[in-house]
Amino acid sequence: MTTSSLASALVKASVLSQEIAVQAERRRQLYGGNLDTALLEMGLVDEKTLVTHLANFTGIPAAPFERLARPDQQAGPWLDAGAAARLGTVPIGLREEALELAVHPEADHDALVAWAGERHLLVEPCLVTEARFRGLLGVVYGIPVPPRFVSLLAK
Repeated sequence: MTTSSLASALVKASVLSQEIAVQAERRRQLYGGNLDTALLEMGLVDEKTLVTHLANFTGIPAAPFERLARPDQQAGPWLDAGAAARLGTVPIGLREEALELAVHPEADHDALVAWAGERHLLVEPCLVTEARFRGLLGVVYGIPVPPRFVSLLAK
């Protein structure tokens, strides 16, 4: 089985062994979700370490956890719930003239850039895990958080 470019990057960074990367990819195929979710569910890496490595891989800065604890509710209306889910991003604040966005690693970054460009918005993305993204969808938009993500966020 081949691994995704993300899994390969984590192997190269010595975060995972090749065998563990393959196991995580299998879990992902079986249960769905993103690779980061599979790795967290398997208990192979903690969220902070994982986000740090994902940020290095994607080039998107890791979200400061303290910003995620209390997203600014005034930022939510800049993006409706459907678009947030489709783009893989949740507004978490407004800073100066930029809309702060929490994005998960497999978000459609090109679509996000196009969305912001159409609205002439300056956006400041920061990276979160899929579980954290799902939790933020719940906090900002009231979208129910699936049980698998609730259990990851409770850790």
